[in-house]
Amino acid sequence: MKITKEMSEWFYERTNEHVDRVKRNALKLMKGILHDENEDIQLTDFAVQVGEHDWLKYKYPENNPYIIRTAKMKAERLGDEFPVTVGLQRELDEAVWHHVEHTPHHPEHWDEDITFDLFNNNQYQPGYYQTIAYDMPNESLAEMVCDWTAVSQEFGGDSARGWADDNVNVRWKFTPEQVEFIYYCIELLER
Repeated sequence: MKITKEMSEWFYERTNEHVDRVKRNALKLMKGILHDENEDIQLTDFAVQVGEHDWLKYKYPENNPYIIRTAKMKAERLGDEFPVTVGLQRELDEAVWHHVEHTPHHPEHWDEDITFDLFNNNQYQPGYYQTIAYDMPNESLAEMVCDWTAVSQEFGGDSARGWADDNVNVRWKFTPEQVEFIYYCIELLER
């Protein structure tokens, strides 16, 4: 599929806005954590990690597939058709897999047993495979919540709570302490 100027512009506009929302959420979260004097997270490490949020989407091998994927998602939201071949869909899915495998704010990054096929089936059949994220540190959990919140904000919401309720310990398996920290972050961002 040929990438058009409009597709490329939409990808950069949408992705830049998303990254900006994640960073604003992270700043709000850090202020709340400092106010609470919570020592369960290394804020410097968290700030550095958030500073690189979604940077892989701007580089090979993710960039071109994500440009197409973002245009496809926009078309589908508008009720427009955006047909892709089986081969192209596989390429888009592989880019998403590469992204979640290489970025620490995705639980899949922390599961040594997950494969492309398990991940891909789980995308289309939630609950097919439960990603084990027990090794995911609080800095990555916090960025994940900022990311979830940014997506909610993109679609007119203001909280990641509904997404968390539907997916925590369903799609992704966390320890009780991680679950507590996830909902603590959500609560701080809801204030």
